[in-house]
Amino acid sequence: MREPLTDGAIVAILECEYGLRLLRRTVANIRHDLAIPDFRSRSQRMNYLAATEGFTALLPLTYQVLRTAVPAQSGVYEIRAALGSPASEVKAGWFEKGAPSGPHSVVYIGSTGDLRKRLGDHLRGSSDNVLLYNHLADGAARVRFRLVSEGWRWAERDLYRVFCETFGTPPLCNRMSP
Repeated sequence: MREPLTDGAIVAILECEYGLRLLRRTVANIRHDLAIPDFRSRSQRMNYLAATEGFTALLPLTYQVLRTAVPAQSGVYEIRAALGSPASEVKAGWFEKGAPSGPHSVVYIGSTGDLRKRLGDHLRGSSDNVLLYNHLADGAARVRFRLVSEGWRWAERDLYRVFCETFGTPPLCNRMSP
């Protein structure tokens, strides 16, 4: 992974490659207006890929998989759903937010004391999250998880924070931050 550029390095690149002459302070102000942290903060951040190290492979989110492959133990999980055509993603505001897109994109991050039960609640639509249920209804959703014996709520908060920092927006179906 490449180290983040300092404001001075950005000034040098803009001048060398594009002939733009800016002050370092101007770059800092633009970065601040765009809510981009300084290079020290960016270099200390973990990206989402690193934060999900130790997760299982993606599994289809079906009742059969819940019974056979998902333990009734505590952990943190992400749900990915097929977002459909680019037109439907634009309509949902997904592209405008800068969130990751693709055949299956992360739409929900959660944690629970019983993964099998909670994921079953999501599948049945009894988790009071209609938007998430609508993404699961077509049967194409995928899930992956990591078992966390203690502090699974903190693990969810950290994963959610890293997702937001990496992609600039929360997952589509998370209604509030954990």
